[in-house]
Amino acid sequence: MSAEKFRFTRNDNIGSNSAELDSYLDECFVDAGYIDALRDMRDHRRILLGRTGSGKSALLRVLLSRQERTIEVSPDSLSMSYISNSDIMTLLKGMNVHFDLFFKLLWRHVLVVEVLKRHFELTSDSAQKGWFQRTTERFTGKKEETDVNEAINFLREYGDTFWQETDYRLKEVTQTVESELLAVVNAIIPDFLKLGIRATEVLSTEETMDVKRKCQEVINKAHLKKLDKALQLLDRVIDDDQKKYYVVIDGLDENWVDDAFRYKLIRALIETAREFCAIRHVKVIIALREDLYWKVLEETSDPGLQAEKYESLVLPVFWTERDILEMLDLRPSFDSP
Repeated sequence: MSAEKFRFTRNDNIGSNSAELDSYLDECFVDAGYIDALRDMRDHRRILLGRTGSGKSALLRVLLSRQERTIEVSPDSLSMSYISNSDIMTLLKGMNVHFDLFFKLLWRHVLVVEVLKRHFELTSDSAQKGWFQRTTERFTGKKEETDVNEAINFLREYGDTFWQETDYRLKEVTQTVESELLAVVNAIIPDFLKLGIRATEVLSTEETMDVKRKCQEVINKAHLKKLDKALQLLDRVIDDDQKKYYVVIDGLDENWVDDAFRYKLIRALIETAREFCAIRHVKVIIALREDLYWKVLEETSDPGLQAEKYESLVLPVFWTERDILEMLDLRPSFDSP
């Protein structure tokens, strides 16, 4: 629509502040190649990075509406606050016990199960048991048999209820690890939780080191190997080139968990999204505000952290003058009475 036919006035609105509230998002969407990049499984870029209002959520909304096999995971619905409300985890974090591997366990479990549920329609106990049996039989006698059995045992160990809502399964996984940690701690210091924040004052240096060491062993014990097996299983069973899945995660800058754990959880999610690059037909896509992304890297920095290793995952989102003019040309035809 040319400037001679339509003129914007001072009080005109162009779209909505929130992508999900914009009635004409799909019709007036201007794509600068972002959607194609997100849809391409071979393109490792999967972290939408931009300032507030740059269009990250709009891109995800359009992807969700245009792709057949999309799964939306909302951080707010995951009950991650259960972690920050865990007395044992809060106390151990204060003693510098590292939960990085556990957080990766959570994300991998959530994402792997969500894809398996959708692909195989696992919505009941009987459907899940049937899938376990069919999958076991499919790989019996093959070289992958041991790996597949280990992966299935891992999924059973940390939540044998696929058909339940995601937050229920996340609590189930967390409670399993909580119980293991409490058993270890109470064997060293009976009624450890009753000490509360006084634990670091009451315990001797030797007791503190013993608690940290044994709790770290619980968290680290075999998760790395088991987590790898779970990803390998997903890659083997989602093997149809015509069926590709996109797992979309937005809202990470909102108050979905206490800051004491949030940065570590987001860092674990970034690591998990990176690991999913090895999965041929599943892509995990994250939207992150630019300042939050750098804050996460700053708050979770360690000797092994190199920000450069994430560069290949980042898809910067920004508007050019041409994009804005194209969008302005489209809107009046829909907004005008």
